[in-house]
Amino acid sequence: MPITNLNKNEFPFWSEIEYYNIIKLNNNQKYYHRKKSEKEEIFIGRGDCDLFLDENVSKLKYGNHYTVDAESVDIISKSEQSIVIIVGGNWETKIGNCGVFKMTWSENPKNIGDPTNYDRNTDFDNHYHDC
Repeated sequence: MPITNLNKNEFPFWSEIEYYNIIKLNNNQKYYHRKKSEKEEIFIGRGDCDLFLDENVSKLKYGNHYTVDAESVDIISKSEQSIVIIVGGNWETKIGNCGVFKMTWSENPKNIGDPTNYDRNTDFDNHYHDC
């Protein structure tokens, strides 16, 4: 399973992901984002945020995502601490599924994905996820 480095934004040649960014915001802190890829999704990994696109405001909570259809967006945290994940790339118009999920340690980890040659400590299935 490939692991990417946020500072390098290097992905396997077959990946439709071109970049991602993780932004940590404090309450009422603002982040200005200019679209960098043909397709982009904004995910809320923690807290609540308001997204300002042109004259529209979208209120997002943990686990929500938003398809970016404007050239830029202002993101304002409405929680003590928010985490925003922006993913950009060149995927097909229709996305099979996307979302935010938590990884937790498991006392009895099991693998429902591809075989692994290392000890497991979660129940996360072992195959590449464009996430």
